[in-house]
This record gives sequence, C-alpha cells and structure tokens, in this order.
Amino acid sequence: MQKSACSSIVEVKSGSRTRARSLRSYVERYAPARTVRLIGGQGAPSESDGNLVWPLYYTQFLREL
Repeated sequence: MQKSACSSIVEVKSGSRTRARSLRSYVERYAPARTVRLIGGQGAPSESDGNLVWPLYYTQFLREL
C-alpha cells in the first residue's frame, strides 16, 4: 500500500518577529494544502485553515503530518 504524496510547507522564525511575508507570498501564489510556521516563542500550537503555528519544540511532530 502506498501513501498519497502530500507535502507541507515549513517556515522557521526565531523570536517574536514572525510578520515576514515569505510564507504568505508562497501561499498566495501556490495555494498549498497545509503550511507550518515554527516560531521561537513559547505557547500552545494553533491552527486555522490548514495553517499551523507551532513552537520550535514541536518540530518532533512534523513527521506525523
């Protein structure tokens, strides 16, 4: 049995400056099904419309997507 090919776009940001437009521009141009932004701050993970925002220590869960 073969899994379907699905990729997730991952952006890594350090600290609290997470307003860069690189991921947003990519989403507008290519419309991926899912994106993940890893940020250096603490906090609980969040999601909206397939766009995940995770703290860096959640990197261990990327394979499970």
